[in-house]
Order: sequence, then C-alpha cells, then structure tokens
Amino acid sequence: MFNRGLVSSWIIWGVLGLIVIGMVSGCSTKNSKGKEDGWEPARGIKQDGSSEAIMVRVEREDSDVIEISYRLPDARCVSAGVGVSSSGQEIEYVVIGNAEREDSEVGKPALPVVPCTLILPAGRTVESVVVSGGRKVELAGSHFIRPVQQQYPISMDVPLEETHPDKSVYGSDEIYPTSLYKVESIQRWRGVSYLILVLYPVEYRPLSGRVAYYKSLSVKVRTRQETAAERSNIYYRPDPIRRMDDGVENPRTLKSYEVSKEVMKPATICSPDETYKYVVITSRDIINAATVPNLQDFLESKRAKGLTATAVAIEDIYAQYTGVDNAEKVRNFIIDAYRNWKTDFVLLGGDTNIVPLRCVWVEFMYTQNVPTDLYYACLDGPYNRNGNARWGEPNDGLNGGDVDIFADVYVGRASAENAEEFSNFVYKTLAYERSHSSESYLHTALMLGEYMGFTGDSEYAKPAMEEIRKGVSQTKGFLSYSGGKVDTLYEEEGVTWYKSDLLAKINSNTYSIINHMGHGQPDQAMKIRNTDDNLFTNTKFLFVNSQACHPGAFDEDCLAEHLTTSHRHGFFAAVMNSRFGIIGRDDTNGASQLFQRWFWHAYFGKGITQLGPMLADMRYERRWNLRDSNRLVYFEITLFGDPELKLRYTEPATPPSPPTADFSAAPVTGTAPLTVQFTDKSTGSINEWKWDFNDDGVIDSTVQNPKYTYTKA
Repeated sequence: MFNRGLVSSWIIWGVLGLIVIGMVSGCSTKNSKGKEDGWEPARGIKQDGSSEAIMVRVEREDSDVIEISYRLPDARCVSAGVGVSSSGQEIEYVVIGNAEREDSEVGKPALPVVPCTLILPAGRTVESVVVSGGRKVELAGSHFIRPVQQQYPISMDVPLEETHPDKSVYGSDEIYPTSLYKVESIQRWRGVSYLILVLYPVEYRPLSGRVAYYKSLSVKVRTRQETAAERSNIYYRPDPIRRMDDGVENPRTLKSYEVSKEVMKPATICSPDETYKYVVITSRDIINAATVPNLQDFLESKRAKGLTATAVAIEDIYAQYTGVDNAEKVRNFIIDAYRNWKTDFVLLGGDTNIVPLRCVWVEFMYTQNVPTDLYYACLDGPYNRNGNARWGEPNDGLNGGDVDIFADVYVGRASAENAEEFSNFVYKTLAYERSHSSESYLHTALMLGEYMGFTGDSEYAKPAMEEIRKGVSQTKGFLSYSGGKVDTLYEEEGVTWYKSDLLAKINSNTYSIINHMGHGQPDQAMKIRNTDDNLFTNTKFLFVNSQACHPGAFDEDCLAEHLTTSHRHGFFAAVMNSRFGIIGRDDTNGASQLFQRWFWHAYFGKGITQLGPMLADMRYERRWNLRDSNRLVYFEITLFGDPELKLRYTEPATPPSPPTADFSAAPVTGTAPLTVQFTDKSTGSINEWKWDFNDDGVIDSTVQNPKYTYTKA
C-alpha cells in the first residue's frame, strides 16, 4: 500500500540534507581532528613559529593516483640587506610564509620553493607528474631579486665578491623558472619509495622586474606497476628509530607496505635463522685480540642493552661475496645482513687498511672524489650503473636516476689501524656510556668559533654558532633544553683564543660536547694537530661536531682518527668533513651550517639521541636539494664513532646510589681446562668492572659478565 506519510518524511529529510550539504560547501568546517576542511600545515616544510604556514590537503590517495593541493600565504618582497643593483633598484628577496629559498642555482634568482615528498604506493612507480597553479597574483612595482650566491670552501683564501646575475636569465623578460616543478629524485628507504619534488610558486620576469605568484598549487601523480628491474633489492622493514612518514604529505600511503615474511636466500654468511641488530666489520686480528678492553667487551656491552651483536671478519667477506672491488663486496655483505639478520647498526671496525674506502664523484667548484661511508648505509640499487671510474654520479642509480641517499642501516667508523687503537676506541666509548647521569660534564657543552675571514655574518663563526646554541627559524638548539649548560669560546673583534685555551677546557673534564666552526686541514682543526696527541690528559671524553675543512679526510691520516683512536684521552666520537666545509660569503646559510643545524635539531627537536640516526635525519631534512655545495656536504660528513651510541646531554640526572657487590660463578668445580661464566648481580651506581681471575695483579676483563677459562687448578 502506498504510504504518503513515509514519502513526506523522505522529502523533508531530503531537503534538510540538501540544505546541510549546501551549508558545508559554502563555509569553512573542521573535521574530527580539528583540521579545517582537511587542510593542515605542509609536513615537508618545517614551521618556524613566526611565518604563516603553507597548507596542504590530500585530495586523492590510492594505488593509481596521488593528488594533493597547496594553499599559500600572500607573497611579499623584502630587502636583502645588500644595497642596490647596478640599475639602482633595491636588491630584494621574495618571501611566501615558511617556504624554503632556492640556494643552489648560482647566479639565478633566489626564489621561494616548496619541497614536496610523497610516498609511492607499494609496488608502484611514477608514470606522470602534473603540477598546476590556481589564482595568480602579481605584486605591484618592479623588483630586482637577488641571485643565488656562490658558496665557498671555508679555507678558501681569495677575495669574495657578490655573485653577479646570470645574464642568460636576468637579460631576458621570459618567465623564470620555466616550469612549476622539478623532480629532484625517486628515493628508497628500507624498501619504501619516495618521490621528491621541488615546486616553484613564483614567476619572475627579470628585465621588467615583474613578480607574480600562485595562491594555490595542485600536484597530481599517476603511478604504474613497477617492472622487475625497478623493484627494490631490499624488503620493507620499519626503521627502529625514526618515523618513515616524517615530512611526507601523504603519510597514510605508508600503510600500503607490509613487512616481508619472505625468507631471503643468504648470499653466504648471513643465515635467516639468526638475528644480529648490531654488526661489527673488522679484521680477524681485532676480533681475536686480547687487549683490555677488546672487541668482545664491546659486543658484550651491546648485548647487555638487549641488542643482538656479532663481528664478521673482513677476510671472510672478501672470500665469500662478489663485487667489482672490495668496497662493493662489503656493501653486498651489509645488504645480506639487512635482509637476513635484520641488521640496523653497522660499525666499520678499522681504518682504510682494514675496511676499504669508497669515494663518490661530486662536482662543486673543483671536481672531487669524496670519501664517504654513506655508501655502506644506503643499500638500494647500484652506485656505479655506467661502470666508469666515477662512483655516485647523479645518474649512477637505478634506471639512470640518482644513487640511493637514504640510510637503510646506521653506519659509523672506528678508524683504528690495529687492535691497540681499537681498544682505545672501546675504552672511551664504554667509559662515556658508563658515566653516571649525575656527572655534570655529561650535561655541559662548549660552542667553539673562530675568525672565518669572510664578510658580514661570515667574518666570524659566532653568529652561526649562536644559531645552534639558541636555535633559529626552523631548528631547535641547545638552549631549548633547560637542564644543560652551554659555554662559549668565540673569536671576535679584538678577541682571539689559542690552542692552549681549548686544551685547558678539554682537560678540565668539564664538557662532553664541542660544536665547532673554523678552519681545518686533514691533520688540523680547532687549532689542534695530529702531533698534539700527548697534550691530552682528560679522563672524561667528548663528542665533537666540526664544520672545518678536511679533518675527517680518512683517506689520509686525519685528525678525527687521532682524536678518537690514537690514545685514551680526547674524544669518544667525532662528526667531521672528509673534504671542504662550506660557508656563505656573508650569511649563516652556508651548506655546512645548515647541515649542522639539522643535526642538532634531530636531537633537540625530534628527540633522536643516537649518533647514527641523528646523522641520517640531518641528511633527510636536506633531501630536496642535492646539487652544488649541498651534494658535497651530504656525502662528506662522516661519523667517527659508534652509530648506536646515545648522546647523554638531555638524559635526566639522577643521584647515584652506593654499589652493593654481589657475584655468582658457574660452574664452580670441574676439570681443567674449565670455562667459568661470571655474573654480576651487584646493585647501585657502578661505572666500571675490573676482573683479575688469576690473582696476578693484571686486569683480565672489564665487561660486566665475563667468561674465563682456567687451565690449571
């Protein structure tokens, strides 16, 4: 039977529904997460707290299409603070909210850019990219936009002039840039594919000085199924330390990846029946050394923290893995360890006489072969596709793209030439880790700056070091942690410091961190040289991060090696450059400064405390610009230290409790030779262990729970 009442009710609710829909489409609403119509601050651009944020919204996100929209704040021109152009116009920058600024196309307009990182769906790659602009707004007047300035090696000793405008651009009134976007690269991180774009929201006509910008941008990426040749050679496994959707505009796509349950066929050494999260690659001599402490003590310290750990002899890797040279054999072993042992951390346990060197080709001012251990951390695809003598060229990666630049494992180098030097490294690393949190040196740092000899804010290192001490713009610094103390030793007009001043501070056992900007050579930085080994007397060891040129040049006998392995004083770890540190001629935006800022932001801004992950996160933040000086710095920064070690500056200080000794041994009787396992059951604050098993006054072990074999009664 026809029911008029039901029809009437349906019509009423239908009309109300239309009214509600109309109201929603005609006004601003917020979803359940409080985001206005799905808009949120762009994840690929860090907010600086003072600028209006660029907003992003995901419009479509499936296996075939990724579509996102950007909403941009109003643009404006501001003085660059460097005077006027040859035509008498004030030199300016264009600013759009918290957009980044182009800094590698030297001589061309330094316009705002919007980095965009997208995760590609599992098993898919890019078929096409379309970027379109919305409403275009033209700024009033005529403007001269400052060209991107050449950056220079810190140790360069030549007059530095303002970089002149590129005549091919500034001599024309054609729109610059000619495209709304550029594909920087397609990268992989632990089997996840990332598309990295750079968007250009501003159009500039140099001759007339006209500036226009788009109020919105739309990015549409179509994907297709990967071919067999395009697939990752390592399977997806979540990073244990860092978020793999960090800075990504479509984070939900990460859920399309599933942890592989496939058992990978081991190349040789790495059985899938075993798991080793921490692997040391070193010589058989160092593995078997009876030094105190030794490699076995180091591995035991990892196991005591719950990490499965082992050492592999470099001789076995050479014998059992293939590669065009020994370095490629080592990388192929690490790929095998990632696949089958689920390895996360790798310590290269030796100088280049033990663990081989890989140099990559970087063209910046002077063409250079740059020593880099990043080669051993980035495991996806080839690093020399064309087979020439130049590894790591921008077309040497998978299918002619760039090489892999995202760390799949965290790598550090104990640059020891022999077992005794490796023992020095272990001694200092364990001493730092075992210091009680109440010791004040752990929470005290030193900012160290020299006279740089450039102009403006680059005449002295102080302005750059103050950015790291205080934090600036997008990056947090030391003062963001109220529980620490930061001293300074700066050169400035009328003030200098000497090597003896710094050595006095190091030897005072006051500091655990030094952050440095100054000049250097392979055997010198911070005014300290390789020949100064005997001047160190400190028993509380330090970490140093330096922007200087060359002190990490581990293809030579470099300072970083001396500081960390040559003696039992000085430093437990160092982050140093294997080639030039890079500086801006008159500002604090040189490539080395930007990388150092992001290194400390990983610690203070993201809470990443381990050295290897901090270094990887620093690089990840600069993923959208791998050209010119940025590429050099990206590859050259080297960790001389344990990649799993945690910096303890922000670790809460707790009062020490008195130790109560308690030990057990098993077995306690038997026939010689008898191997006895000693177990420490002591409680309280304990800094170190010293075991003398045969009562001869010689320390036989310094690990917490050692084994000892008695050969006679």
